[in-house]
Amino acid sequence: MEFNLIKGDVLKLKSNVIVVAKFEDESISKTVKKLDEALKGAITKLSEEENFKCGLGKLLNINTVGKTGSDRVLVVGLGKKSKFVPSDLKKVGIAVSKRVKSFASKVNIALDLEGTKLNSQYL
Repeated sequence: MEFNLIKGDVLKLKSNVIVVAKFEDESISKTVKKLDEALKGAITKLSEEENFKCGLGKLLNINTVGKTGSDRVLVVGLGKKSKFVPSDLKKVGIAVSKRVKSFASKVNIALDLEGTKLNSQYL
């Protein structure tokens, strides 16, 4: 399985799945908003239907039905932003790996982690 930490246009990048993240206590990032708009609100709608609260390591899987360069969008919860620490990335990575191992050979990861206790040494 190939994992890529990416920057750029998340709508055009080719992969089996693009992973984006959301903090429990924050509104959606620009990246998630862009994907949600391309999917005609599917991320927001499914989040509400599934009562997805963005707890640490919780996952929401959406089929893009060809509306992006990726086959699926996987939203991973990061918990509360004020409590997020570098070691949480490992928990998130394990949750993502377990979820995508049966269907993905190429995984793009777009994380908006500004304002957290992380710096480039962890990414």
